[in-house]
Amino acid sequence: MGRKELATGSGMLFVFPREGTWQFWMKDTLISLDILRIGSGGVVTHIAEQVPPCLADPCPAYGPTAGAALYVLEIASGMAKQSGIEV
Repeated sequence: MGRKELATGSGMLFVFPREGTWQFWMKDTLISLDILRIGSGGVVTHIAEQVPPCLADPCPAYGPTAGAALYVLEIASGMAKQSGIEV
């Protein structure tokens, strides 16, 4: 939140106590991000690419309706595709 840029190779990892279909929003986020959901076995279960900053309140939530994740990784917009990361 509040960042104007995100360096290549960096991001934020969220670790949850159990697998779920966690929803994320972009409140106070100034840049577009790729949001990767990762299962307990380290497999990417869902990718939300180029999620835009929130421009209205309430902010929309982003997340899958299926494909449980134990981890969520936020990286710079476009990095998932550029790195060849796929579900």
